[in-house]
Amino acid sequence: MTVSVTLEHPIAYNGQAINTLSFRSPKVGDLIAASEESTPIRQTMHMLARLCGLDFATFGEIDAADLSKIVEATGELLGNEQSTETGAG
Repeated sequence: MTVSVTLEHPIAYNGQAINTLSFRSPKVGDLIAASEESTPIRQTMHMLARLCGLDFATFGEIDAADLSKIVEATGELLGNEQSTETGAG
């Protein structure tokens, strides 16, 4: 599964403007690498950077509004899909 997100605020990477990021499904190696980070936010950012092929420093340049879109769009990839069930019986 792959998810693409169009950035409202493009970033520069290797001298190129990046307008869209594509995120692939995580692999075990991604989970291991991200788990080595010290805080949950760093773990998530490390994982997202790996899944779109950016280094951690470049991923850190993403605008917060774009990050919100990325987190929402990649929720299912990361196992964070929102449930539509209410739980009411």
